[in-house]
Amino acid sequence: MPRNTNFLHSSEPLRNDDSLVLQSKHTTGALSFLHPTHAVFRHRVLRTTEKSLSTNESDDSKAALEAHTIASSNEQLAHDVHFAWRSRDNRKGRHLLQYKPAVQGDSTSPLYIVPEKSASVTETLKGIKCMLTCFRYWDISYLVAITFFIASATWILNSFFLWLPLEVPESTFSGEIVVGGGISAFVGATLFQLGSILLMIEAFNAERVGCFGWQIEKLVSKQSERDMVRISPNLQHCVHHHNDKSGIGKGRGDGQEWQWFPSWNTIRSHCLRELGFLASFAMFCGTTIFWISGFVALPGVIDHMSQGTLNGLYWVPQIVGSLGFTVSGFLYMLETQPNWFTPSPHVLGWHVGLWNGIGGIGFVLCGSLGPAYGNSGAQYQSALANFWGGWAFLIGSTLQWYESLDKNPVEEQ
Repeated sequence: MPRNTNFLHSSEPLRNDDSLVLQSKHTTGALSFLHPTHAVFRHRVLRTTEKSLSTNESDDSKAALEAHTIASSNEQLAHDVHFAWRSRDNRKGRHLLQYKPAVQGDSTSPLYIVPEKSASVTETLKGIKCMLTCFRYWDISYLVAITFFIASATWILNSFFLWLPLEVPESTFSGEIVVGGGISAFVGATLFQLGSILLMIEAFNAERVGCFGWQIEKLVSKQSERDMVRISPNLQHCVHHHNDKSGIGKGRGDGQEWQWFPSWNTIRSHCLRELGFLASFAMFCGTTIFWISGFVALPGVIDHMSQGTLNGLYWVPQIVGSLGFTVSGFLYMLETQPNWFTPSPHVLGWHVGLWNGIGGIGFVLCGSLGPAYGNSGAQYQSALANFWGGWAFLIGSTLQWYESLDKNPVEEQ
């Protein structure tokens, strides 16, 4: 049996929650020789607080009360729900709810009250507002996103120093390329390296037991023929490291301790079979090699090198390191897909991987064309690829920033 269609008991998510039943037919992953990246759970028993409605309420008044409650709480009706687990969401401390909208006039189907879907305009604006007002410095996924965002912005500044003199020669000023470009390249490469280290720590500490993250409340009416079930976020009982700033770097007492660096046995038996870890490791390797070119770009270093030395110590590390960026981006895309050939454009993490992969391609082209010193066209395209590659990374980092703050996404099926 392929490894991606079943979990080992020791690695099955949410295995400690007796109210959840794994739907084995929905367990899947993009690559057959790696662990699953997708799973679906349904509730066996509703462990809820029952709220009885008044016995003298009519069905009409009950319906009006429910409609008012939903409207005032930005909620909606659904006739079917299930709880989806994705390895990327789990690593980011996210809890995914999927639902099918209620069918008007259907009096037999179960009725649920669920939060408004995350893709709605209202929820999207809330997410953007949170990006500007929430500073979750204790959340390593947030730190990853912010670090890459600043690194990408720094690299865009670097690309202006290199590309603008070619596009608008009259704008050139003294030290623009050597000093401005060199220092910004070093700072940007260092921030990319820091972000990749945080990615590795995030992957080491992915919650292996799993976290439900939702509260289920049963509304029982003594007059109506059907009960209603309200499902709402429950971050108070979330066991992800991301949830509590007082627990930074500490064990949680649930059998999994915080790890700055795991044992080789853990890496060999678990991490190397996780697609998300492999993507993070590819990024780490890429940024480590890429940092060499960032160091060489410093003024006082790059301007004292021969062309051959510059090719070997500046352009080659940029090409090889950027390949790591590209591989990482497309591995992150694969992680969000149910199989290797079906894209998942409805998943935010898929777009993060896509834009990071495009950014990596831009950096590869920049490094590949860079050694053509005598060709003005190649030099221009090299600087331009560096420019649009930086912007692609900035888009991916912005999406990742948004993703890191949306801990309870809701998707319509």
